[in-house]
This record gives sequence, C-alpha cells and structure tokens, in this order.
Amino acid sequence: MLDLIAETGLAAGLVTTAEALELAGSSPLFLLGVPPERGGVLGLLEPMLGSTGRAVAAEVSLPQEAFAEGLREALASATERLTETLRPEGWWPLLDAPLQPISPRRVARRSGRPKLLFTPRGAVPEPVGEPGPAGTDARALAGRLARRISLDRLFEPRRPFEDQRPGELDRGLAEAVRSAGFSYMWTKAAFGRPAVVYRREDFVALTLTAGNWDGWSPFYTVGAVRDLRSPERRLLRSRKPGWLVGTIDSPLWALSGEVLERGAELYRIADLTARGGASGQLVNVSPRVIARYARLLESRGLLD
Repeated sequence: MLDLIAETGLAAGLVTTAEALELAGSSPLFLLGVPPERGGVLGLLEPMLGSTGRAVAAEVSLPQEAFAEGLREALASATERLTETLRPEGWWPLLDAPLQPISPRRVARRSGRPKLLFTPRGAVPEPVGEPGPAGTDARALAGRLARRISLDRLFEPRRPFEDQRPGELDRGLAEAVRSAGFSYMWTKAAFGRPAVVYRREDFVALTLTAGNWDGWSPFYTVGAVRDLRSPERRLLRSRKPGWLVGTIDSPLWALSGEVLERGAELYRIADLTARGGASGQLVNVSPRVIARYARLLESRGLLD
C-alpha cells in the first residue's frame, strides 16, 4: 500500500496499531518519514490508530473507562516511535455505534451485479419436530432445480451483517476517544452525508461518505471505483462544501489472489482520488486536513 501511495500521490490515512509500530523493525513503515522525492510518503500518508489502539474490538461494547485508558496507553506508545509531525491525531473505529436492524433486502449488488438474497438453512432456528418424508422439502427441491438449470448464480446467501446498520454515535465513546488525546475521529454513524456528529472544543467526530456495506464486516468499505463515483456525484450535486472519505480494507487487497485478480482496480481507486475524482474538482488532502476543514465549516454553520 505504501508503494501505491508513493506512485499515485494519494493523500490518505493509515489505520494501524501500537504493536505494528513497536514491531516495525525493517518494515516499509520507515517510509512514513521519508519525503516523496526520495521514494517515501511523508506528507501523503498520515498514521491513525484504529479500534483499541492495540487490537480490534466492537468498541461500543467495551467499558468506556478501560477503553479510554487502553487507547491512551497505545497512543503514548505510538507517539514515542514517531516524529512529532507523524503523531496520530485521528482515530478509526470498527464499531462506535450500536447496530440496528433494517428491513431485509431481497436484492443486493455483488461485484457490480444484482443478486437475489436468501437465508441459508441453519442460519435461523427451525421448529423442533419430526422431519417430513424424504423428497417433500420444497426448499430443497427448489434449490436442486435452480442448480440444474444454472439459476443458482443469480442467488447468494445473506451475510452476517446484511440486515443491520450502525445507529447513533455513542457519545460516551466519542468522549473516551477525545480524553485519550485524539483531536478527531471517524464514525460509522450517519454514513453518506458530510457532517460533524459530535464536537467538544476542537475535537470532532466526522462521518464517512463513500463506500459499500458488504455485510461481511460491520463497516463500509470502498471496493471498486463505482463506490467513489456515486458519492462524488451526490456531493457535487448538493453544491455544498463537504468531503469524500471512505475506507479501503487493505489486508484483503494484500492477499496474493486479490493482487493478481483485482490489483488494477485498487490502482484505479487510488489514482482517481489523487487526481481529484472523476470530475477533477475534488482536492486531494490527508484526513487531518479534512478535520480542520470540517471544524471551520461547522463553526460557520455550513454543514447540514
């Protein structure tokens, strides 16, 4: 990913942990402090701490005092290993808002194609009783028929988080992040619209505005160029100031199979963003710059 940043000039945040910095050794992370003209990403890639700062957890379910203390310790450790310029100011959550059920969708887009969703057998408890006569299970018959005539490619099982979305931001959690020493955070709440959903003094909680809820994990991810183009059009149509920010699940992209099969798509995502989007009207800046911009917009009442 660091090579991708250096090649495209994309300004971005690197969600990491204190452990990753403590055990970095001779890893490419040293490029964080090397200027672009010497092959590094200084000024382009901004370190941020994610989740507990040392591991991944559903933060909204953790005791807030213990969460804040652990995050404070992780930030102190990260700060010791980075220059003042690279000290993490931002925080990224796995789940900072409780999940709420939504009306189940019957159709979802998978890799750009519509799929009919179904609940796999065993995902929902079935009534206890004697099984019916063999061959009379209508669902099993329908499944065999669909496979026989190659209709099964139109169907896909529901994913674990398919029918849930984040509710309102847990303000106590946001306060825990602030008290740990961060100046801004991203939130899964109120996805899609540029907004400051929590502010105390200079600390702000900002919304993510680009990506797709894929149902495998409880967060929105950018998995294709189309995940950027649609929110970009929406932002420009509004004729209001705002930001276009999403998350790339880099561990998945780093798998050898993904690099071989979809590496070009990842490059297009980075290159498109670095060049100002499809419109060329976006400004390529790091997350901390967006946080400063958001404070200014919120102070002047320019955000909905």
